[in-house]
Amino acid sequence: MRFSFLRLFALTAPALALVACHKQPIGRSQPATKTHVVDGQPYEWADSLRLDAASGLQYQVANDARNVYLRLRATDAPLQARLVYQGLTVWLDSAGTHRQQFGVQFPLGGGFAPVRPQPNASAADRLAIIQQVLAGTHEMKLLHYKGNLEPVLTETRTLIGVQAAAAVDAAGALNYELAVPLRLLYKRGAAFANGRRPTIGLTFATGLNTAVSGTYGTGTAGDKNVIPRGSKGKGDAQTVQAGKGKPVNFKATALLAVPKS
Repeated sequence: MRFSFLRLFALTAPALALVACHKQPIGRSQPATKTHVVDGQPYEWADSLRLDAASGLQYQVANDARNVYLRLRATDAPLQARLVYQGLTVWLDSAGTHRQQFGVQFPLGGGFAPVRPQPNASAADRLAIIQQVLAGTHEMKLLHYKGNLEPVLTETRTLIGVQAAAAVDAAGALNYELAVPLRLLYKRGAAFANGRRPTIGLTFATGLNTAVSGTYGTGTAGDKNVIPRGSKGKGDAQTVQAGKGKPVNFKATALLAVPKS
C-alpha cells in the first residue's frame, strides 16, 4: 500500500501543532487589591495558582478597572534558567483568542543576562546569580505597541503604565509580575461597558528574542516618555548557553473579574 507524504503530514500536523503550543482551560481572573505593587513579590496575590503541566510553570491573573496583572511562579531550576537566560514573551489578546495584539518581552535573556552560573555551582550559588541578574534587569520590550511592528525597548516601569518585575523569594521560587493597562487592549477603556465581562487570551513563550530596534530612544512618534532619554540598549544576539531544555510555549484564557464600583 502506498502511503504518500502528504497523507502522513495531514495526519501528523495536528499532533505537531499540539506539541508546539497547547492550550489551558479557561480560568478566572481574581479581583486585584487596591495596593497592588509590581515588584516580583507575591504578597498581594491569593494562593490560587494554575499549573501548566507541560512546562511546570504556574500562573495567575488578576485585574481591576484599569489594569490586568499577571503572576508567574517557577520552582524548577532548569525552568528558572530558561526564563532568565532565554527570555520570556507574553502576548495578550483582548478578543479572548490568541492573536499577537500586544506583547511584553521580559526578562530579555541573551546578552541582557551576561552573568551565568558555573556548571558545578551549588543551588544556593545558582539562585544568588539568578537574583543578581534579575536585580540588574531594568529593561523590557513592548511588542506591537500602537501597531508598531518594531519592538520598543524601554524600562520595566513605564510612564504608560506597563510594569514588569521578577525576583527570587525566600523559598527559592522565581516570581514574575506584569501589569498592563486595559486601555492598551480596549479602545476608550470600554472593557466593562454595558455589563460586559471580557476574556483575555494569553500566550507564553521562551527563547523568542527579537533584535533591538536601531531607533532606540522614543518609540512611537508622539510618545517620547515611553523610553527615557539617555538610555543605552544592549544587543541580545549572543547564543544562549544557559537554560537549555524544552521551551515554554502554551496558551491560556482568563475571564476578567468585574471591578466593584
